[in-house]
Amino acid sequence: LALNSSCSSNILNATLCTESVPDLSSSTEFIYTLCKIESIIGISPTEGPMGTQVTIRGTNFTGNMCDYDIQIGSKYHCPIINKSSTQLICQITANSMLDAGINQIVRVARNLQGYLGNSNQLQFRFLSSISNISPTIGSIYGGTLVTIDGDGFMSSDTRVFISGVNYTHAGSLSYSRIILTTPPQLTYVDVNLT
Repeated sequence: LALNSSCSSNILNATLCTESVPDLSSSTEFIYTLCKIESIIGISPTEGPMGTQVTIRGTNFTGNMCDYDIQIGSKYHCPIINKSSTQLICQITANSMLDAGINQIVRVARNLQGYLGNSNQLQFRFLSSISNISPTIGSIYGGTLVTIDGDGFMSSDTRVFISGVNYTHAGSLSYSRIILTTPPQLTYVDVNLT
């Protein structure tokens, strides 16, 4: 975790450790030590789409909000929006690039301390979502260019069905948008895209 110069609590006070911390005899030494100043208890909810506020429960969160880093999966850093001594709350942003439907390991790091200990492995499952479909009406003869906006569309597991037929490959797909051209229909069809 990189040092954040805007934080006022950039120095870890090792005297608060409940375990004995060895003294360094040289400024060129580095010693790993178990220090349970802060610890993680749990996470809620354990799944959700973009916009979900994820609460990490724990003990002794004494640093500033910017001292903590909530990591979901191997690459996503969930922005912290609120903090107390027992909770860190972050919110899943748009275009997080989290793989939808897969349990991701959640870790919390503290500036100058490293990852905080926890008794159970925390996991969060990101859910893809649709935020808009445009247009919402088209010709029964097909040819309507439909744009589906949302978050978490992965080419490996996102499918668009119209009247029971898979039309995912009839257009283009990105993490936040699907564009496809509707096929002809024999009759009026009211379709719920999922």
